[in-house]
Amino acid sequence: MDYELIKLKYPNIVKNNNIVLKRNTQIEMENSQISSVYYNIQKLILVSYILVASEEGRQLKLQKQTY
Repeated sequence: MDYELIKLKYPNIVKNNNIVLKRNTQIEMENSQISSVYYNIQKLILVSYILVASEEGRQLKLQKQTY
């Protein structure tokens, strides 16, 4: 069946389909934003772990020097 014919016969279905497609696109965009935020949080956590580890390493070095 031709798309134009479907539009004439079932205008509501076509309209609803377009609404659903738009909503899906919006959800996909939101998901990608959420995943990028999550990725950045993971990077921040990793960096903070590295900073803490290097700080603890520095403390250990200082303690070794004082003994």
